[in-house]
Amino acid sequence: MFRKIGKLSHYKPQHKYRLGFMFLLLPVPIFAEVHTTSFAQDANQETKSTDDKETEGAYSREDFLKSIREQKISEAAALIDGALAKDPLNIDLLRDNVTMISASMRSDRNGAVDRAATQLKKFVDAESLSPVQASVYLSTLSMFAMASSDSDKTLSQLETARKKLQGSPLSNSVVTMIVQNFLRNGKADEAKRELDELIKSTEDGKAMLSIATLYTQSLAAQYPEEVNQVDAKAVKIAESLVASDTISREDFNAYFGFAQSRASRLSRSNPTDALAQLKSIEANFERFSSSNSSNDNDAGLKSIARSLENLKRTVETEIKRAELVGKPAKDFGDFAQNNHYVAMDAKSLADLKGKVVLLDFWAVWCGPCIATFPHLKEWHEEYSDKGLVIVGATKFYNYDWNTETSKAQRSEAKVPVENELAMLEKFRESYELKHGFVVTSNEDAFGDHFAVTGIPQAVLVDKKGVVRLVRVGSGEKNAEDLHNMIKELLAE
Repeated sequence: MFRKIGKLSHYKPQHKYRLGFMFLLLPVPIFAEVHTTSFAQDANQETKSTDDKETEGAYSREDFLKSIREQKISEAAALIDGALAKDPLNIDLLRDNVTMISASMRSDRNGAVDRAATQLKKFVDAESLSPVQASVYLSTLSMFAMASSDSDKTLSQLETARKKLQGSPLSNSVVTMIVQNFLRNGKADEAKRELDELIKSTEDGKAMLSIATLYTQSLAAQYPEEVNQVDAKAVKIAESLVASDTISREDFNAYFGFAQSRASRLSRSNPTDALAQLKSIEANFERFSSSNSSNDNDAGLKSIARSLENLKRTVETEIKRAELVGKPAKDFGDFAQNNHYVAMDAKSLADLKGKVVLLDFWAVWCGPCIATFPHLKEWHEEYSDKGLVIVGATKFYNYDWNTETSKAQRSEAKVPVENELAMLEKFRESYELKHGFVVTSNEDAFGDHFAVTGIPQAVLVDKKGVVRLVRVGSGEKNAEDLHNMIKELLAE
């Protein structure tokens, strides 16, 4: 049943893994968009888990994931630990253990770090790693880096992984994590040094595009001049790849990965330039696809076409957000007949004229939203008596309050409105939030007026009711922008 690869065992499950927690297990390729300053979640898509079949014997993967979904962390831990005790090197169990590490970070962060460290040692001790094992190793490393508060220990693990995966296609992903570790700890100089060394050692133009993407996304705030230089060099390389009449698939894929990421980044700072970039990408894709259109079922071409459509929607949304600035804010009071309120008296923005209002679009299931709570609490404490009002804007998501875990939990049965409102109040109290919420009907288009497609989204409205700033996602750069604008608007 089992076969040995290095020192780790592997078996082929009866069914392929489906989507769900698997997003935790995939390594981040160097060319993927890496948000080091802003993290947002789809406003209409909460994270869902899967219902995979059993792995083998007494261990039921279905029961394990069910325990995770129901936030029965100790029960899930007992299941995976029992299975690993019998087969400690089973790669699929180690894969599930990554999910266990992620699920336990909130309730037992130190335990999550220890669990990840134990698993990392198994991979480090292995004589060699197959591609699948290297992928799970990288996922475990990512969880360790997220959970650990000890930057030195994290860096030590990352350096070990750099050596272990040297020559592997995943090695640049380790460099990505090293860079992010430096950035999280305010060490932009060290992050830049890592990336500068990577650029110096890279002769391949296509690989350079991947590095340039990471460079610009990681260091734009700290080193704008150097970032512009790297970006300009990368643009020339990208354009050269698609300059000929016939473009190879490899060249186009490298070009497209860079150009798509660049347009997405520009959409947040300069939507007009992003639109021009999008049109250029579309023109190059037209030329490329016309010479590769013999196969109507070409999955690669279809995937690129879908990505272009998604990018187009992203750019159009960012343009819409940019157009909001300088115009009167849509009033949630316009939907008063369907609105509900938690811990607030104001029934409309009109009631708050003369105040600076921060509208925070969020949801109870949104991790990046919760990550902004410390800033919201800080701003309320510092500025509420000076004229700042924070209003959390959310919807009904059929969540109830789990009295056993003292957490919000999605319900299979229909949750009455009064129960979900009570859940929101308890949720608010559990995070010690001081601001109130407006809860709009799922059918109402209040969020649509602000082009809310990703959350958290913050909208700052001045004392006259005019939108002055829109930011999407958590992260220190967004927090800094909002904080500075709050002070500016209060002083007006």
